[in-house]
Amino acid sequence: MDKIFEGFEYYGAWFKKINITFAGVCVGVDVQINGYDEEEMPMKGKDALISFLDDIDKFPTVVGKGVFEYYQNRREELGYDIENNSDYPDFKDYAQILETLQLIGITVPDQDDYCERAIFLVFNCDWDKENGVGVCLIGDAVDEVGFQGIAL
Repeated sequence: MDKIFEGFEYYGAWFKKINITFAGVCVGVDVQINGYDEEEMPMKGKDALISFLDDIDKFPTVVGKGVFEYYQNRREELGYDIENNSDYPDFKDYAQILETLQLIGITVPDQDDYCERAIFLVFNCDWDKENGVGVCLIGDAVDEVGFQGIAL
């Protein structure tokens, strides 16, 4: 698994594109590991990424449920629960919403700021092409869902 860290480059944080499978779809995602040392990637950040990738199969459901709740609230805020809008269809469950998400990035924030593993996911989505969706995971749970910017 240490080979995954070969090829990262430092530009204020550590960056590399990797291929992973999320929700049954193989995708190339941009990975950012935040750290202040341009000579050495932070060990806690590396450990957090490895731990997340080892457990990745359990996160589509967790993410789908979190995004579904966010989406329902967003539809209500925009009034689309009353007046239909084709851009915001009435999804019935998290599995439907998960099909509209495309994982494009993983941000590993400074782990010293958290008591548990923190991983932020960046998604494009079919229903908000301009803002996408960001999901902040703390431990194994969704802590926050919002526009992509929360996860960068």
